[in-house]
Amino acid sequence: MTQDTATPPRLVPLQVAVVGSGPSGCYTAQSLIKLVPEAQIVVFDAMPTPFGLTRHGIAADHQGMKGVTRQFERMFTRGSAEFVGNVRIGEDVTLEQLVAAFDAVVVATGLPRDRGLAVAGADGPNVYGAGEIVQLLNSHPEAALRNHPNLLDEGLGADIAVIGSGNVAIDVARLLLKSDEELSGSDVNDEARDALLRRPITTLRIFGRGPADKARWDDSMLRELTAVQGVSATLDGVALTDVTSGKTLAIEFNSTPTRITESSLEIIPTNGTGDPRHYRIDSVITATGFVDPDQNLATEELPADDRRRVYRAGGSGSGVLGNLAENRKLGASLAANIAAEIQPAGRPGLPEIVGMLPRQATDFAAWQRVDAAETARAHPNRVRRKFDTREAIIAAGEEGRSAND
Repeated sequence: MTQDTATPPRLVPLQVAVVGSGPSGCYTAQSLIKLVPEAQIVVFDAMPTPFGLTRHGIAADHQGMKGVTRQFERMFTRGSAEFVGNVRIGEDVTLEQLVAAFDAVVVATGLPRDRGLAVAGADGPNVYGAGEIVQLLNSHPEAALRNHPNLLDEGLGADIAVIGSGNVAIDVARLLLKSDEELSGSDVNDEARDALLRRPITTLRIFGRGPADKARWDDSMLRELTAVQGVSATLDGVALTDVTSGKTLAIEFNSTPTRITESSLEIIPTNGTGDPRHYRIDSVITATGFVDPDQNLATEELPADDRRRVYRAGGSGSGVLGNLAENRKLGASLAANIAAEIQPAGRPGLPEIVGMLPRQATDFAAWQRVDAAETARAHPNRVRRKFDTREAIIAAGEEGRSAND
């Protein structure tokens, strides 16, 4: 007689809360479902819509990458996980309350702010974060630049500098340089983009502080950028395109910014030798990474036993916002750790905190109504037109709701 070594089913379900419904949170939940099918997983988000950076951080013209949400949607529609949106963990529900109700809590809130430049003038009125630009073009309800005193009245200007040599730097440059026709099939916020480009771009320069062979962008991203129509592109003075007129894209490496004014950017060679170079600029966009300056949902005040049940996924744990493949791998590894380390203790899960949720908390059915409405109101040649305020999103989620929902 052979002994059955299969893992016996758990007598009570594992209760897991995931805070943040972006790629890292959803990949972790997805992997945990495969490992512990009976687990009851609730994915919370401060936004009334799911998918976090997939919705608001991936460039609007990269719909293929945004398509990962379809696999996340299946997780919610099949009932494997529950979505609860428009809930701020730490405010509406405290971390202590969440830990008390769930066996494990996964913090997947990402890195909410652009990393600043430590140079003179970096806090000037014409300096913007690349993440802020992408959020604005992605209709984020809390896009910091929506209420910028000058930007949406005057635009970015004709001469723009982007500091950074990662994929986000290329995303921003591409979205600004593309024509309306080249953005066909995207979900870009056309009104925001028109405001940014009140004056046509003449020159866009990308400065990398390291050497060209250390650039952090994917080669395919660079090829996509240099394929933009009507752009004359060079890399360290070497032509990358056959275009000789129109907009100018100049990429320069080994270039360290040292001073920004309202009309100029000072650059010195990264090795510190050589004369400074001065460029006429209207605006500077920083693309040097992201940070969480507030250390979102810190656990120092929790008892030791509670602290060990709080895990961090994606940028919240690593300090780096990885790509989808990296987040998928990290999510799978984190889910394996949770499955191995946490045993269900009969905690109540979501029912324990339902009474704490704000009145306008949203669910996945509300998201499906928002999704349908955004698709229906899309401009010609766009796949959707997002609602860009909480109020509009919540109203669209309520529209058509039946009495039984």
